[in-house]
Amino acid sequence: MAAAARLLRVLPPLLLAVSCVLAAPSITSEEMRTDIMVIQQCNETHPVPLMDMNRALINKKIDPENISFKCFVFCLLNKYEWMDDEGGFLIANMKHNLSDSHLDQLSIDFLVYKCSATGSSEKCERAYRFTECFWGEVTKFPDNSDEKFDDPNLFALYQ
Repeated sequence: MAAAARLLRVLPPLLLAVSCVLAAPSITSEEMRTDIMVIQQCNETHPVPLMDMNRALINKKIDPENISFKCFVFCLLNKYEWMDDEGGFLIANMKHNLSDSHLDQLSIDFLVYKCSATGSSEKCERAYRFTECFWGEVTKFPDNSDEKFDDPNLFALYQ
């Protein structure tokens, strides 16, 4: 369940797990380190320059031409069990994980079903389209303010 709550913090900002879009229980430094290790693993298989990650974090938008970034996103969704190895969405896992957020069940259903209807069969493209939709839709819900983390060594694991 802790990994599920952390996914809510990792997915929306996705890149460095810095800010949260959904209000969820506070995260510990250990959980954050685990999240950063997952990001590092995905960056090993699908390298994304830190500048591209920062740009996506700030703009909440991924360059649609950046195939490596799309596959990086797929890796994250796969590691957090929101997608299977073939690129299928694991709807039950998504809904279960989102139940730890401030969203009500109707909002969760809306987000999951709308954003998983990507219109693509390629797994990296599906992950990218899901994330773009998620970022766009989650901003429409109340209580979507970013959280601040006070661990000054947080980013040392990424570098």
